Amino acid sequence: MTPSDTAQTYISLIESGSLSPIERAEIGRKLSEIGDLRAGVGIITTNRIILPDVAWCHIPAGEFMMGFEGIDELEEPTHNLYLPDFYMSRYLVTYAQYCAFENAPDFNDARWWDDFSDDQKYQKIDQPFTYDNHPCEGVTWYMATAFCRWLTHHWNESQMPMMVWDIDTQSYQEKAYHPMKILLPSEAEYEKMVRGIDGRMLPYGNADIDNHFGFDPNKANTSETGIGMTTAVGLFPDGASPYGVLDACGNVEIWTRSQPRGYPYQPDDGRENLGGNKRITRGGSWKGDASYAHASHRGDGIQATSKHSWVGFFIVAHIG
Repeated sequence: MTPSDTAQTYISLIESGSLSPIERAEIGRKLSEIGDLRAGVGIITTNRIILPDVAWCHIPAGEFMMGFEGIDELEEPTHNLYLPDFYMSRYLVTYAQYCAFENAPDFNDARWWDDFSDDQKYQKIDQPFTYDNHPCEGVTWYMATAFCRWLTHHWNESQMPMMVWDIDTQSYQEKAYHPMKILLPSEAEYEKMVRGIDGRMLPYGNADIDNHFGFDPNKANTSETGIGMTTAVGLFPDGASPYGVLDACGNVEIWTRSQPRGYPYQPDDGRENLGGNKRITRGGSWKGDASYAHASHRGDGIQATSKHSWVGFFIVAHIG
């Protein structure tokens, strides 16, 4: 059996969802060693530049229910919020994908680090779990933002089409190039991605509030799952969001571009601007329990300068 055949066998096993989470995690690590061939997980070469190979999910424009009442006052009040359409990466940004930025010849280009204090410029990743197909962690909010600026520039310069996951056909469809801006998701974009338009509190549905809304450790990597570290991205296919995003409530929490401010959420009140020392992180992680995993959970923010083994990021694209 060739390495490619072995990789395809491993991919079939982890995407089937038939193995236990711990077994899938072990296979995911083996897949990293021989090369993970899944679309959207690794890197590609375009115009002699190594870039992340991003797969996207489309989140249509419209209203959704944000917040929840009865758990934490930081999540209150429940309110409806309209968002324009956007695209979110189907997978968390992986270690290999972040390293494409860090190893790029233009990593030190001042454009990616503009408006940051000198001590936050040109920092390097501190990745505890160095598997190419695991989510990147050990990055500050500034590092994640610089990655987005770099990728925006090269995506537009290369005029690459988008590879978009189609929910109906369960396959990728190519979307012609349009100018885009790549960003960290806002709190609101993250929450809509998880909840869809039916107000669910977990990507796969709803249940009793006293049972963490029916949280299932077979559908996300949290402390209950028992793995004790990050996993290869996308190992929990049954935990996909209504739009197809994977690891939506586990593996690592994600940096958002939102500063900690009260509800109702107002995108234009300055909370999504560059300033401020803290940023909200969202989603569950391998280190936290199910109480952090529901869609509306939000703390009071963490320092934007901090690096953690349980914080990574998705990216979003705004077209036009």
